[in-house]
Amino acid sequence: MSPSERLVLLQSWGTVPAELQLNISALLAGPGLRLFSALFVHADWTHLFGNLLFLGLFGSAVERTLGPVRMLLLFLIAGAAANLFAALVS
Repeated sequence: MSPSERLVLLQSWGTVPAELQLNISALLAGPGLRLFSALFVHADWTHLFGNLLFLGLFGSAVERTLGPVRMLLLFLIAGAAANLFAALVS
């Protein structure tokens, strides 16, 4: 993937702080959905590998404790909250 294609991918699916408006309608559509889609977009292979490594190390224990459905909900909610926090402080 070329650098320009990677930039388009990140701007289309990643969290872009300048486009995120802090109101309910923004969180339900448009840029607000990027809080979730950004969980599945990675800057490069190292980023992806690091995320998978820590998910493997800690995720299996959390899933055994919470169960698969609650683990998925925790993953999505915590990831969206982390993206929102990162957008607010940048």
